[in-house]
Amino acid sequence: MVVSLQRMPAATCESPSHWFAIAVVLTAVHAFAGECRTTVGYRVIQIENRTVAVWYPTIGRASLAAPDHADAAICHIVPSERGAKRAMPSQPKILDPAAWNETSRIDRRQDIEAVIDSLAKDREFGPAIDPERIGLAGHSLGGYTVLGMAGAWQSWLDPRVRAVLAMPYVMPFQVNKTLSNVRVPLMYQGGTLDVGITPFLKGQKGAYAVANSPVYFVELRSAGHLEWTNCGSEGTTQSCLAQVTNARLIAEYGITFFNRYLKGVQQPFLEKKDPLLAEYNFRLQP
Repeated sequence: MVVSLQRMPAATCESPSHWFAIAVVLTAVHAFAGECRTTVGYRVIQIENRTVAVWYPTIGRASLAAPDHADAAICHIVPSERGAKRAMPSQPKILDPAAWNETSRIDRRQDIEAVIDSLAKDREFGPAIDPERIGLAGHSLGGYTVLGMAGAWQSWLDPRVRAVLAMPYVMPFQVNKTLSNVRVPLMYQGGTLDVGITPFLKGQKGAYAVANSPVYFVELRSAGHLEWTNCGSEGTTQSCLAQVTNARLIAEYGITFFNRYLKGVQQPFLEKKDPLLAEYNFRLQP
C-alpha cells in the first residue's frame, strides 16, 4: 500500500500524492508496505495507449499503480502528453450530478481495468499479485471512479475489488441512490475545508450514513480539497509524515485500512480516534 510510499520533489509528478482526480490500484503482495518505505522502486510503463506509474518494493513486487488519466487537471506523468493520446468525449458538468450516469467518465474505469489486467498478467509483477484481492484508492474524480468500480455503478462492478479508500466526488451516486450497492469495506476521507466534497459524506443522508458495513469516515482538520495532493515543502516521505500532521493521518488510517481488508492484518488502530482528527466514525456491523 499506498499513501506516499515515495515522495519526490514537489516540482515533479513522480508521486501519486501530486496527482489530481486520480484513481490508483493497490495490489495485495507478499511484503507489507510498512516494511519497504525506504526501498521503493518507481517505473513508468506503457499499457496499451496509457502511461502508467508503478511503485513497488525493490524486490520487484508491484504494490501501487496509477494510470495517467488523459483528462487529469494538474499533473501528468509526462507533462507534454497532457490530453495528447486520447480525445475525450463531452462530459456532464460537475455541478450537475443529475446528468451523470454509468457512461460518465467511463474512460477512467477503462484505465483502471487495463492496469489491473495487464499487471496481473505481467511476467515480473504478475506472480506477486493476488488478483482476487485488489484495493482501489481515489481522490476527487478518482474517488468517483473507485466507488463506481466497487458497485455504485452496476455495470462498472469489478468483483476483484475487495476494499476502497475514497475522497470522492460522490453526488452522482447520491442522486441515483446507488451507494448502497457498494458491498466491500469502505473508508471515506474528508476535510473540514473541503466544502465541495465533505458535506456530502456527512450527516443523516450523507454517503457514510447510507454505506454498508464495514465503513469508516475520517475527517481532517483544516483540510481543503487538495490536502491529499501535496505535502507543502517536504521532499521525502519521512519528513512529510514527521512534519505534516494530516499527511500522517491520511497514511496511517489508509494503510491500516488496506492492511486489514487486503492482508488480514488486524490492528486496533482503526477502532480509535486520533485526537488531532476533526471527526472519526466507523461501523463494523450493520
